[in-house]
Amino acid sequence: MINRQVLTAITAIALSCFAGLGVAQDKIVIKAAHTTSEDYPYQIGLVSMAKALNEKTSGKMEMQIFPNGALGGDERKVLESVQLQTVGMTVVNGAVISNFTKKADVFNLPFIFRDTSHLFAAMDGEPGKIIADELGKKGLRIIAWYANPDRHMFTTKKQVTKLEDMKGMKIRVTQSPVSLATFKALGALPTPMAYGELYSGLQMGVVDGGENDWFGIRGMKFYEVAKNITLTGHFMVASPVVVNKGWYEKLPADLKSAFDESAAIGQKAMRDYMINETSKIQKEVEALGGIVVPVSDIEKWRQAVAPVYPAFYDTIGKDLIEMVINIK
Repeated sequence: MINRQVLTAITAIALSCFAGLGVAQDKIVIKAAHTTSEDYPYQIGLVSMAKALNEKTSGKMEMQIFPNGALGGDERKVLESVQLQTVGMTVVNGAVISNFTKKADVFNLPFIFRDTSHLFAAMDGEPGKIIADELGKKGLRIIAWYANPDRHMFTTKKQVTKLEDMKGMKIRVTQSPVSLATFKALGALPTPMAYGELYSGLQMGVVDGGENDWFGIRGMKFYEVAKNITLTGHFMVASPVVVNKGWYEKLPADLKSAFDESAAIGQKAMRDYMINETSKIQKEVEALGGIVVPVSDIEKWRQAVAPVYPAFYDTIGKDLIEMVINIK
């Protein structure tokens, strides 16, 4: 008969067969990757999750966190690595998962969320479950929903104060059909580019600007090369924390429970940090040289992107779009 210690070791070795994981003296090691900086809310959430996981499993599970694109600067490729089990876990901008399920684009529609409470309710409610089920068909499991606050424009030379200023500007966007359609509707030339390449792209004039939230602008120091920050608030982003579904389902029940509880702790830490720190980060960026540019005609921006919604009725589903809009 196999004793408990041997059985534990066999279980750990079996679980480690999934790349992105390793074993050291019966310990399951999970490599968690993201492309943002160490002071970004993603990192805050993952660090909190890692601490909780270590405590709840008495060190049997360990998360090793790799920020700044250390395991790849292209979020789509990192997510594919989770599919292929060469990375254990990742957090990605929600626009990226639209490459794996078109329904995910419902969270990417411009100006669809009234505020962060609306965003959280959509992620935690039925829309989030629908997207998680769709992603499950691709061998991926969402274990938590992180988020980004309002995203704003930042540009190198030309200040954007009104919609007409967008005409012909090359703006870096995520690899999402909705992002492309949104910036085309605004009159810009949307240019997909790996997030890790954006700073140099701005510096060299490959693009005229980009868009991100205050945490991303600070963390990647975009204000150094694109100091004009226009307060458009065009997107809020739902960002899933994703693991390989097959790996997750093979976890023993006790470790799976600890993993889920730890993921929830990380999710709360991330969201609390985002809510409490956003205004502070804006002031910090301004002190570092960022110039806040107000928009004089934001209603025109909303009207310009209105046709984006029906353009995605077939791929997202009109009922799902209306479900998100009507969340109270």
